[in-house]
Amino acid sequence: LEDNYNLKYFKLTNVKYIFSDYELISENLTLIHEPKNISKLKIKRIRNYSLKDLKNRIFEITKRGDDKKNSFFIYKLKNFIPRVFMMKKCDNIDIDKLNFSEFKTDNIEILKYSPDHLKIAVNNVNNNECLIILNNYSKFWEAKINSKFSNIDIIFETFWKVDLDNSYQNIEFFYNPPYRKYFEKLYNFF
Repeated sequence: LEDNYNLKYFKLTNVKYIFSDYELISENLTLIHEPKNISKLKIKRIRNYSLKDLKNRIFEITKRGDDKKNSFFIYKLKNFIPRVFMMKKCDNIDIDKLNFSEFKTDNIEILKYSPDHLKIAVNNVNNNECLIILNNYSKFWEAKINSKFSNIDIIFETFWKVDLDNSYQNIEFFYNPPYRKYFEKLYNFF
């Protein structure tokens, strides 16, 4: 499987489970459910299902009268990376040399997570640590750390990073696209 797919990238895109019509062979996957009455065909590639495709596939299975649960191999990706984590030395990182065991999550609390507002509390920050959020970067996001504006940097070519210091951190992110103020003016006009 790793010959065709780098599972590190699945981890970085927050993939925790893989549903497959076929048995997959990889030391980075843990089989958590094996379907009944399906011939095992071992393959080295993954068929991509969007959430909509997966729902349609489950609907087809249900319509045929088959048991949904017994129609897929379900795998859990080992070393799943959560959407928000901290790490040391966040500059000049080579994604292919990442050590996922160094990611810290135990001192992070997500207080709010909505499409245009994130609120995160972080305790016990050490020197040279940064907070990484696996959301796609946009220049319209703004960050406040302890009520002071802060820069959001790009890491891993698409995600967010903010640098932290040695204290408790109250971090908020706000999505503020330029068209928002025009819609608000228009709304208030009527």
